[in-house]
Amino acid sequence: MNTKTAFIFGGQGSQVMNMGLDLLSNPSIQTLWDQAKTITGIDFQKAVSDEILLSQTQYVQPLILLVQESLRRLINITPEAVAGQSLGEYNALIASEVLSFEEALRLVVKRGEAMAAALEEKTMMKAALGDLSNLNELLKIDGLYVSNLNSPNQAVIGGTPEAFENVKELPQGIKRLIPLKTEGAFHTPYMKKAVNLFEKAFEDISMHPPKLSLYQNVSGQEALTITQESLLDHLIKPVQFYPIIAAMIHRGIDTFIEIAPSSILSKTIQQINPSVTVISVTDLDSIHALNT
Repeated sequence: MNTKTAFIFGGQGSQVMNMGLDLLSNPSIQTLWDQAKTITGIDFQKAVSDEILLSQTQYVQPLILLVQESLRRLINITPEAVAGQSLGEYNALIASEVLSFEEALRLVVKRGEAMAAALEEKTMMKAALGDLSNLNELLKIDGLYVSNLNSPNQAVIGGTPEAFENVKELPQGIKRLIPLKTEGAFHTPYMKKAVNLFEKAFEDISMHPPKLSLYQNVSGQEALTITQESLLDHLIKPVQFYPIIAAMIHRGIDTFIEIAPSSILSKTIQQINPSVTVISVTDLDSIHALNT
């Protein structure tokens, strides 16, 4: 039986100190990083070693995009399908030739700046773990929204600290809420200001039909065309990661290659379906292992 492969790109939260620096031994990747510096003015080689910048939305988003694109370019495999969790969708847009690397990088810089500017009201995110059948009961509390649907047993909820304080008792099946280290409640209506700011970034951008099967966060399904509206909605609507992986498996994908600075999605994918193969590519060593 022929293997069918998908590339899955990581999102914000996958960053690690010094990520991608080992890839610069390849001259083509050094050229890519120099190009990114020229486009953005960011010294990426210094930034990936700066703990403060790695914690700031406006910097970490282009850093992750560049590292993941560098990893992808060194993999000797052409996938049948691509997708990304949250920010990682922009790497999927590059891989499927919807956007050029330069266009995606410019957009992600503006996206990070817009999301950082929208963090006026203090918000936070928590992971809900357990049986999610009664998740809607939790969302009846004013100010709480689903941010990510990650697996049958994990969702991320965004809201204000006050809204979370109003959770006096967890709905049946949900075992606990775990606070996450994020700057705010991304992919919820709290990012509405970011939509207004980010919209301006698309004026000189032209998007093309995907040349690979591309699954989007907003719908959780394959998208034959990519619209500006879908990428703007992505900021305020939940990431449909679980439906994406389920839809890919339904289409026959049996091998997932996670491309990210750290392995954070592999376990989630195997929770969705333990029978699939998941390979994590995070650095030069894992690329060599995959290519040989």
